[in-house]
Amino acid sequence: MKKILLLMLVFALALTGLSGCKKPAGQDDGSSTLSDSSDIDTADEPNLPDLPDDEIPDESIGENTASTTSTASKKPSVSTASKAASVATLPSNLTKQDKDLFPKRNLGSNKNIVVYSSSAPNDWLIAAAQVYKAKYGGTVTYQIVSWDMRNTRLRQYIQSGDSPDFMPAYGVDIITLMYGDLLTPLDDKIDMKNKNLAIDIMKTRSTYKNKTYGFAPKSDDGTDQAPLLMLFNNALFKKAALKTPLQYYNENKWTWETFKKLATDITEKDGSGATTVFGAASWQDEAFVISNGISPAQYKNDTVSINVGDAKARQAFDLIHDLVASGSMVSDRWAGGALFNSGKVAMYHGYVNDWGQLKKNGMDVDFVPFPKGPAADKHYALGDFSVYSIPKGAKNVQGGLAFAEILANGFPNLSREKRPFSGTQEKRYIDYAKNVLDGGHILSNSGPLGAEWNTLVYDVRLQPVGTALEGNLPKLTATLNTFLSTRK
Repeated sequence: MKKILLLMLVFALALTGLSGCKKPAGQDDGSSTLSDSSDIDTADEPNLPDLPDDEIPDESIGENTASTTSTASKKPSVSTASKAASVATLPSNLTKQDKDLFPKRNLGSNKNIVVYSSSAPNDWLIAAAQVYKAKYGGTVTYQIVSWDMRNTRLRQYIQSGDSPDFMPAYGVDIITLMYGDLLTPLDDKIDMKNKNLAIDIMKTRSTYKNKTYGFAPKSDDGTDQAPLLMLFNNALFKKAALKTPLQYYNENKWTWETFKKLATDITEKDGSGATTVFGAASWQDEAFVISNGISPAQYKNDTVSINVGDAKARQAFDLIHDLVASGSMVSDRWAGGALFNSGKVAMYHGYVNDWGQLKKNGMDVDFVPFPKGPAADKHYALGDFSVYSIPKGAKNVQGGLAFAEILANGFPNLSREKRPFSGTQEKRYIDYAKNVLDGGHILSNSGPLGAEWNTLVYDVRLQPVGTALEGNLPKLTATLNTFLSTRK
């Protein structure tokens, strides 16, 4: 099975699952050291400088509640923990590397590194830490912060002289981090001609003022970005005696029209008219915009632009509004993941590792690309990408890059375990990954435009689309202009 290197990157620091949120919120700050011991200890934080009041976010905003009346600021419900109680050393077959794609670095006497993370170490990081210790003799310490506070905390660590040495800069983060002068330029620290680097991503998505801030490994199968997939519950379609999304896809008939028909036909309601099984759910509505052939936001030439008011985007909003109004799509964006997991939603979205975990949990689940919109010429994907970055002021830049290169080398057996492809699934996935449109991640919940985007897509569900756009597009534009005007 071919490597899907970027997916390691996307999920390396995430506690994934179909709760709808890529990263857990609400974790206690602390750090954990992984060495030969299976214990993870919480270390004291350094003394951090105070930030101006207007720079400190309210971490309580967006906490999920049991209510079914969603608000624009709510986030998907996730379970979190302050630290992992224990981490077992992985078997050597799971930490086996591909051949070294990068030359060994000279770390000198400074071999230990601090990894900045918004979750406890998962298998990818455990494997990388084991290889790092064996290769360089250094210890990997994890500085764990909550997802909502990761950028604010990083600024504090930099100001206090306690910068970590390595961090992932997800698509939603990289622009904010570059604009905020929070990263170390890498142009003179890595070989930009190395064929194992995804230079396109590095030069178009992680470059600001002609300086490159992201280290992105190149896959050998074209999946440098991880596409958001449409997952579907086979058991529900069998029960309803309906064709599956995969059957429509194989017939080249997987469009918004067939998606809407399936979502409507498979929906079940009780005697009072309340929906008991939903046809679909979504919390990343930007994926539907992209499936109509346009990205709702773009980063190009050191600036961000938005296309939310475009007619193609409005068609996507109309589709979502109509399905919610008919009771065929879950109205609460943050409730869909749990309902899909429990068999109450037929179609939902997720990444390939989400699909693999659901299969491992016993669900009869498969995936297809997002349905093709009426204005699209192919199945376009919302892509999540991620690049490895070195925070500004890192004490061990070479160690941080060595750790990145270990992750980039890959763990093929671990990858195979988490992505159990069979039949045509791998080809279907790889083909779809080649159709990623850049920019949708800019509107993610925690991005610079997240609050205004959340309000817009919430209103789209409950109001006529024209009314929702008229009330929210000026606010979205104003927030973007403010963000661009304050960049460094």
